[in-house]
Amino acid sequence: MPPPPRPTGTFFGGHAPSPRLRASPTPRPTGTFLGGHAPSPRLRASPNSRPTGTFLGGHAPPTPNKGIHMASTTSATGKYLYGIINCGEERSFATPGIHEVGALVYTIPYKEIAAVVSDSPIQEYDSTRRNMLAHTRVLEMVMREYTVLPVCFGIVAPDARTVREHLLGEGYDQLALQLKEMACHIELGLKAFWIADDIFREIAEQSAEIRDLRDRIAGLPSEKTYYQRIKLGELVEAEVNQRRERDSAAILAQLEPLAYDLRIHPPITDRMVLNAAFLIDRTQEEHFDQAIRDLDAAMGQRLLFKYVGPVPLYNFVTIKVDWRHTARTAAVR
Repeated sequence: MPPPPRPTGTFFGGHAPSPRLRASPTPRPTGTFLGGHAPSPRLRASPNSRPTGTFLGGHAPPTPNKGIHMASTTSATGKYLYGIINCGEERSFATPGIHEVGALVYTIPYKEIAAVVSDSPIQEYDSTRRNMLAHTRVLEMVMREYTVLPVCFGIVAPDARTVREHLLGEGYDQLALQLKEMACHIELGLKAFWIADDIFREIAEQSAEIRDLRDRIAGLPSEKTYYQRIKLGELVEAEVNQRRERDSAAILAQLEPLAYDLRIHPPITDRMVLNAAFLIDRTQEEHFDQAIRDLDAAMGQRLLFKYVGPVPLYNFVTIKVDWRHTARTAAVR
């Protein structure tokens, strides 16, 4: 049984490592905070990258009606899926499930594995903050005791028999194998940002071409300098991209050797340098933490680091179920 997850750590850049580098006293809700599902073309993922598993199965039970909102229900009650764990018995967890009634969260076991579910109307769930947090809170609770293969948000099975026979039964070998592979691994997330607008001041100070063009058009009417402003924007963008490449490469050079796998996602703000998830061996967690502290000491004058985890393994294993397909297949992407 894996140890309980440590509190989420948030690391901030500064002039030197400080007490702020310690983990916050309570974990914040986590989820698919890294954004996206494909590695950025800017940087290669590690060569030992494992494909994400996608499981399809079932015998075409009723399909949720598209467009139904959370408050809308049908007379049928299904099983909302959260994840798959190594557990051969029926048990419950002390956290409310998704949906407004906060139903009991419990397991549907099959041999030595189980699906974590709660009773739910057969409906389509909107990706609201409330729903996403409810889904994530269940995963975080279960992660305190088990390695979890997370099911993507919003999947409702028609009944327990379908879960047991078609999801767990037909996918048993692959699910059991993935649970075994992931039992000794955890996912950690890292985002790195340039501090405030320092990067743009640096660019203006260090690039003569950008500085000269900026000074020539300063104070002139925008309608008379339209093309010059476009040119200035292109020059700044190119320089920002080059610096992002250099800084992200410097960060990854320290962290990638400690990781079993990683996923790199596109930056979601102009100041974001790196947006990555790392799959590491549990035994490397302290070493990885120290590597983050070392990076903060070396680069904290310019960069702010946000470091979280362990979090659900969404970036490396996500189970996607489509009850409409009758073919018993395990498609891997």
